[in-house]
Amino acid sequence: MALLSYLNNAATALKPAATSTTTMPKPPARADKKKQETTQLIPAVAEGGGVMVSDFEDVMFRYFGKDSLVIPIGCFVTTVVLATSFYQLHIGNKRNGQLFMRARVAAQGLTVAAMMASLAVQARQKHLGLI
Repeated sequence: MALLSYLNNAATALKPAATSTTTMPKPPARADKKKQETTQLIPAVAEGGGVMVSDFEDVMFRYFGKDSLVIPIGCFVTTVVLATSFYQLHIGNKRNGQLFMRARVAAQGLTVAAMMASLAVQARQKHLGLI
């Protein structure tokens, strides 16, 4: 009997006070969190468009979509490598000048590939009605 009364007293002591008005919000379920992330990334889902995209498309939309910085960065890198190549050739270092010219070709190729990917991603976004 004494044990039961002790447990009852302990249980009432652990219960929150009835006068407390602050309650902790429930954490969202894992599926809700995924949906919230998708809603933040894709405007059409937030507006109720109901467009579902894969994770791959999400990454492509983010990095190669409209207003992407990949192409300007690629152009900048190509320009810097070309200028460095000209400088190396100017000071007479033909070996490094040739290496930088080869690096310029690689940087230019990656920039053109990024441009083509950006065009494909923007066409996909238009098809889905996101832009």
